Amino acid sequence: MTNTDLRQRRRKEDQSSTSVENLSKQPKKTYRQYVIIFCIIIISSVLLITIVNQLKFFFIHDEISDDKYYPSEILYLFRKHDRDNDNYLSLDEFEPIASQLGQKKVPTDYIQPILNTDQLVTIDAFFEPLNFSTMTKDFRHTYFTNLDELQSLKLWKQPYVSRLNFAARHFKSFLPKKSIEIGKPYWIIEGTKHQFAEHLPANRYYPPDVSHEHIIIHRLLSMFHPRPFIFTRFPPQGTAAVVRARHGSLLDIYFR
Repeated sequence: MTNTDLRQRRRKEDQSSTSVENLSKQPKKTYRQYVIIFCIIIISSVLLITIVNQLKFFFIHDEISDDKYYPSEILYLFRKHDRDNDNYLSLDEFEPIASQLGQKKVPTDYIQPILNTDQLVTIDAFFEPLNFSTMTKDFRHTYFTNLDELQSLKLWKQPYVSRLNFAARHFKSFLPKKSIEIGKPYWIIEGTKHQFAEHLPANRYYPPDVSHEHIIIHRLLSMFHPRPFIFTRFPPQGTAAVVRARHGSLLDIYFR
């Protein structure tokens, strides 16, 4: 074999190896192109969704923010429950409204008659309004706005009924069910077991019905508020009492 033949053979081998390398590189280039195209599509989709949401929020917010089409009391109620100020009511924000809408109970006006033979007891009610200076600065900064949830407490500065007449026999519910012992605590209204550990819901507008022996408690509390609850929201619920002193037929009873 001559030198010329050897050179031609080597050239053919070099050409074949080059073509094989080109074929092996081509799939790699194609794969990279697909990856780049896929990334571009993802980025474009994210940008498009962001732009659409911004435009949607702008138009909806612009439409809702036009307050002149809505009465002031509706705006006040809406903003009061829209706690995150996003112009939408979530389920958590709507829940207090739903609780009030679902309660159709009419407040009960409990009456205890006073007979001519009864000993009359007249009670004057008074209390000190909430002192905001005793609260922390952060608490005032968080809640004391134009649409805060303590607006009713701010306006509550005097009793609902300043004076009310009772019969002495109406207060028999304050007596212990067993023998009277000085300094021994007892229950006037005893809460259930779960009420000693669980909090009652805050979204309550009308109080539940009161049993006959607890009407006196309800009437006393109604001197301060037209819809009193004899069970507090936070545990322990119930009303406890203790006889501090006794003089003849008179008893000094301290209750909470």
